[in-house]
Amino acid sequence: MGLPTGTELRNVASIRFDRQNTITTNQIDPENPSAGVSTLKEALNTIDSDIPSSNVETLAKKVFTTAFDVKWNGTDNPLGTGVSTYDVLVSVDNGPYTEWLDRTPTTSSVYTGILGHTYSFISIAFDNTGNQEPVPATADATTRVSRPPRLSPWNPIDVDDDGDVSPLDVLIVVNSVNRDGFRTLVYDPEEAPFYDTNGNNSLETLDILQIVNYLNKKGEGEGEVPITTVDREDSISTDQFFKAYESPRAAAIVGYMGQLIETQDNVNDNPEDANARRSGNKWRRNVRWS
Repeated sequence: MGLPTGTELRNVASIRFDRQNTITTNQIDPENPSAGVSTLKEALNTIDSDIPSSNVETLAKKVFTTAFDVKWNGTDNPLGTGVSTYDVLVSVDNGPYTEWLDRTPTTSSVYTGILGHTYSFISIAFDNTGNQEPVPATADATTRVSRPPRLSPWNPIDVDDDGDVSPLDVLIVVNSVNRDGFRTLVYDPEEAPFYDTNGNNSLETLDILQIVNYLNKKGEGEGEVPITTVDREDSISTDQFFKAYESPRAAAIVGYMGQLIETQDNVNDNPEDANARRSGNKWRRNVRWS
């Protein structure tokens, strides 16, 4: 078994010229041995027998740009010589690892991938005595380069992409939740309905609240409401949202949705009835919140 990391080995030489007195290389005064010695004049070697370790920092499951930041870090025994450089390797779509960066002293860089591919990263640390970390058996971090979430091209809260934000958009999202629950959206639709109103790849309460808050502001006489998104800090919880259906305004929203369904059913049942279509369109335009 070798010596542990941190063990100090000091070397001193003794020199004797001809028949003169012996001089040690750590003497304070070569002419006067009685003056003592200095450790500063000794050759010092410190044992570093431990290997360093490192890891690539966790990445988002998906990134929406082809160029993205990758960061890593490493540690060594505090008594050792410290981490000096890293190798960073990448695997594409679960393939073999290949070298991306060779003996780099940095701890971050920008990797450029290709849309639709998955990238896994590992790092290997080296210390200042040449000790090398073993190659990791599994990936430190993995991500996929994906398209940004598909939203309605004119307004992210226009779920049915009909050019109008109405309670029907709320109803479409609610029906989807009732049918399949709140969930991660695993694909980006090319056409309506666009459930993900806030563009985070998930169907959640906030997607409903985006539309409801817009309609509430519109109903309070603010005129044309700017097309914006609602911050999470300004949103209410799921329980608060469903309890809000007891309020007059929420009841009006639900009533509006019900009337809209009835009107739309009338149009669907009488596709050639121009009066039904005009009635439905007029009712939509003239509705006002109390």
